[in-house]
Amino acid sequence: MRNLQTKKSKLAFTRRDLVVAVASFGLLASITYLGFASHKRNVIRDTCENNLKNITAAFRLWSGDCGDRYQMFVSTNHGGSAEYVIGGNAFRHFQCLSNELVEPRFLTCPADNRKPAANFSVLDNTNVSYFVGVDAEDSEPDMLLAGDRNLEIAGIPVSSGLLVLTNQPVWIRRPRHPRGNVTLTDGSVQEFIRLPLAAGTNVQRLAIP
Repeated sequence: MRNLQTKKSKLAFTRRDLVVAVASFGLLASITYLGFASHKRNVIRDTCENNLKNITAAFRLWSGDCGDRYQMFVSTNHGGSAEYVIGGNAFRHFQCLSNELVEPRFLTCPADNRKPAANFSVLDNTNVSYFVGVDAEDSEPDMLLAGDRNLEIAGIPVSSGLLVLTNQPVWIRRPRHPRGNVTLTDGSVQEFIRLPLAAGTNVQRLAIP
């Protein structure tokens, strides 16, 4: 009888075994979650970068058909958006790119809380995640063409409208990712902590959606 009790006690699941099992499960779950969260952040970053690459290509295709001038310098009478610059409505400049972009989903970043428009005819600022550099010229390779809209100056979020860059904005901090993406007139898409300003005396105004 004593040998049987001893054998049962050796086979029993002790409290220490339970603690070890729970701790191991928790560690495995944490590692899995961190891996998933990291993968999700990478997917979001890659999607945003891909959006800006498509936007850049669309801008360049459009300007190539209009004497190397972006739509911000071309009258609405000729398919551009020059008359909308003062109003600061970013979506107007993107509507001109409907043939080049094809789908408005490229204008919405998955890290943003905005939803893509069903089509370009109903596009509005609330469907756009990227600003437009309304003074961008193809002949000036370091000017801002477009970029993430979530900017702040001195801790105050930049509101929708036309922003004249007299200070250097930074991106509103997202969890573990304080940077933002921009595309320049040289066609590159880059990541920065602070919004880069063009060299020289170039005036830079941004249409913030």
